[in-house]
Amino acid sequence: KKGNPMQKGKSMHAHVHERHTAAPTGSCSLTSGASLEQEVRAAVGSREQAAVGSGAADGGGGGEVVQPAQPVQPLPPPQPSTVLAATATAAATAAPFAEGLASTAIAPVAAAAAAATPPPPPPGPAAALAEQYAAEGQSAADGAAMAAASGEGGRGRDVSPAGRAESLPPPTATPAPDDRALAEQGGGGGGRVAFYYAAGVGHSPAPRDRRRMIEVAERVTEAYDALSAAGLVQRCERQEARLASDEELRRVHRQEHLEQVRRRSEEQRPANGSVYYSSEADTAARLACGAVVDAALAAVAPGGPRRALALVRPPGHHASRDGFEGGFAEGGCFYNSVAAAAAAARAAGVERVAILDWDVHHGNGTQEIFYEDSRVLYASLHADLYPGTGAAAEAGPADAAATGRNVNVMWPDPTRYPAASDGDYRAALDVLLLPIMRAFDPALVLVSAGFDAAAGESFKLALSPALFAHMTQELTRLPAAPPLVVALEGGYHGPSVGACCAAVLRVLLGEEAAPLPHSPPTSRGEKALLAAVRAQAAAWAPHVSEAAARRYLEAERGRGASAVAPPLKRRRCR
Repeated sequence: KKGNPMQKGKSMHAHVHERHTAAPTGSCSLTSGASLEQEVRAAVGSREQAAVGSGAADGGGGGEVVQPAQPVQPLPPPQPSTVLAATATAAATAAPFAEGLASTAIAPVAAAAAAATPPPPPPGPAAALAEQYAAEGQSAADGAAMAAASGEGGRGRDVSPAGRAESLPPPTATPAPDDRALAEQGGGGGGRVAFYYAAGVGHSPAPRDRRRMIEVAERVTEAYDALSAAGLVQRCERQEARLASDEELRRVHRQEHLEQVRRRSEEQRPANGSVYYSSEADTAARLACGAVVDAALAAVAPGGPRRALALVRPPGHHASRDGFEGGFAEGGCFYNSVAAAAAAARAAGVERVAILDWDVHHGNGTQEIFYEDSRVLYASLHADLYPGTGAAAEAGPADAAATGRNVNVMWPDPTRYPAASDGDYRAALDVLLLPIMRAFDPALVLVSAGFDAAAGESFKLALSPALFAHMTQELTRLPAAPPLVVALEGGYHGPSVGACCAAVLRVLLGEEAAPLPHSPPTSRGEKALLAAVRAQAAAWAPHVSEAAARRYLEAERGRGASAVAPPLKRRRCR
């Protein structure tokens, strides 16, 4: 396809395209995925060579490279004058990568200084509860976090982001800064944030399929308009989406997969089950995939923006390696963008990648691709809906290094039982996902951000935008503060997608998430969560334990009961 591959779709959203395909305003000069991957690989190689040189100079085992997963005792911090001099010298000798080298030189010193000054332990009953958690199977960090989350034994303490640890002061209300100033400073407290946009307007269902196909361009264009009207896009570094290459796609898909999608797009194959083909299906899917791959590589590259939001379609987490019943595309997905981004990061030298999928549907494609890969952690929060996979027992191959690298929390079918709540998701984060994330220690975090579980969608869950902001904020607070890339998956009601994307993007830009109102986990949600905890406890002990999870849930039930006033007794009339 020649020229702009999106021009054929101007009939529906021409005004959107003219505005959205303008020249990017970001400062990143790399537009090729291959060149960006080479830069990341070179940076990782230079760090390994530096580690080898320092090991040989110190006589540390013949210059072996210390694996990131092994604990390393921090060196005492050097004098500030030495740090400034070394940083200035590095910046002067390598001008093209001055920003990346400066941050690389300062990071070990900051980590050592932080280790030399431990935070004070939480006072009062929370400290005792943390010690109890740690003594009965939890690590010290996980025990303290869960003790703070449980509210001192269920006595009604706030579990909002400001109240999760007693040693943290409450947030102060600050006025929103000027958008232009934030753009010049790199987005505020969150640092630089990249924004990728690929609406795939040319990929639309034929009139005969329009009524039963919900994966359409409006869900993304309406969300973009909401973000732009709120001034959030202007605070980001706008980047151009590009077509993913065959090489990038073949890391997670077979060659016949690529050929089938290309051929059926040219044929404009009628809708079959959960997917439809248009003349622009292959192009739109490659643009979405290329954007997410670039966002991930830029996040780990020296000097690149370490956070990103990719507002792209079509989604990708159902696209697998082996396909299903003779077809490779399913569930509206053609190419698995997040999986391709994780594979590109791994190929560039990133040691460990974590993927959190909070789409209401299970990402069966992502699970299949990385099921036996011990360097990629896949965790999914989903309901028992299409495609029917994602049971808690699907925890990775038994008796292998990848055991526990696949984490599933499957909520009950919301069409038959009460739907999972904000409280269920928060509980899963506190007792299962965050402890596993901290133990896994990823160098990059990718989010398959489906918003089809949000209020306003048709899948009977009613999660709030505040919950998605809360989950994003918890990811930004992981101990090593790894780069974070959020990529859109599902979500088919434009206003809901826009509200949830805005809540997430504000956190990426450094704003404090709004306090999450307390809602206790549902009874069926508790059963689903405990099933997932039991499936993961052996692989992640002592960070995950059923006993600690039950204490947390009991405390949450106590908080919910104390928050509800007893009903008034009525006398019967005689």
